[in-house]
Amino acid sequence: MNNSKPDKFVNEVATVMAMRLSMLPMMWLLDPAKAEKETRKMFSEKEDAMQEFIKQMMAAPMMFWFDTWQGLLNGDKDGGIRRAQQQAENRISSPYLSRVSANRRRLSKGG
Repeated sequence: MNNSKPDKFVNEVATVMAMRLSMLPMMWLLDPAKAEKETRKMFSEKEDAMQEFIKQMMAAPMMFWFDTWQGLLNGDKDGGIRRAQQQAENRISSPYLSRVSANRRRLSKGG
């Protein structure tokens, strides 16, 4: 099994979605206040992550060239392109990865 960052992200997203989809209907019946809080949290997290994503996307071109230049100075075989691509992936995906991982941990403890 490949444990790359995108694969881990997809697996964690699927896990969090399954946890929430299985938990929320029962929560709405037993504790509507807690269900409403969880639902609001889902949407507010998406908004916060999207704002961070937009900031990262705005800085991405400048940082890509900075990372490429750094790779050139360090003598990378590909001229720093691979380094720049990896750094861009890490910067752009980090807002979502950190939130999804935190949600998986929180939901696996019971909400």
